[in-house]
Amino acid sequence: MDCARPGSLLSDAVAASLRDRDPDCLDRVRELESRTLGGSLDRTIVLLVQIALHASVTGLAERELRMFVSQALESGVSYREILAVLRLCTILGIHGAAQASPILAEGLSREGCEIEPAVGDAPVIADMHEAGGFNSAWDALEKWDPVWLDRLLAVGLDQSIVDVLGRRNFELLCIALDTSVTHLYSPGTRRHIEAALEIGVSPREILDVIKLVSIQGLRSLDAGVAILEGEFETYTCTAR
Repeated sequence: MDCARPGSLLSDAVAASLRDRDPDCLDRVRELESRTLGGSLDRTIVLLVQIALHASVTGLAERELRMFVSQALESGVSYREILAVLRLCTILGIHGAAQASPILAEGLSREGCEIEPAVGDAPVIADMHEAGGFNSAWDALEKWDPVWLDRLLAVGLDQSIVDVLGRRNFELLCIALDTSVTHLYSPGTRRHIEAALEIGVSPREILDVIKLVSIQGLRSLDAGVAILEGEFETYTCTAR
């Protein structure tokens, strides 16, 4: 991968192939990358967003993740910051429960039955309620099994994650994860954009994160051209 372009999704080998076979396409990709990566976001948040997108369970890509972790470390991003992003990625699983639990509640209501509420200590949930940060979409989960929900939040949404990343970067990363084309979780996107604006994140920074997320389609070009190049070489050798 081209380490001179932090955040670039096009490998050196694919860039070389396009330079030989379709230089106009390469020029267009480089212009798109330049306009996307050269915006209002600093190098650290660009790399943290790329780590989040490629570590996310909905977009898991080990090769790209390894590259962006390496670039981040070389750029001075700390182990704790990268670990905080990886922990944050685990919370995406809660969106499945947030979507399914209201449907389950409707079904239970129709059938005239209920899930017996579980009991136990839930300190993370208590802190979130006190701070006004508890998501009402989790209400049914809190009622049915608050301890399980608390332990899930303790891994991926604990206050220590916000403290390490800073609130601005935390909200920008949440926007990126929820906006990702492999996730497209509109309720979370809306909630975190509103939260980001409330704490003073500029509209341009939010837009630049959305743009950064949107160029993930270049992964198709990078992976596809690499395969095409190898298969084409095999085909031409066989056809001779």
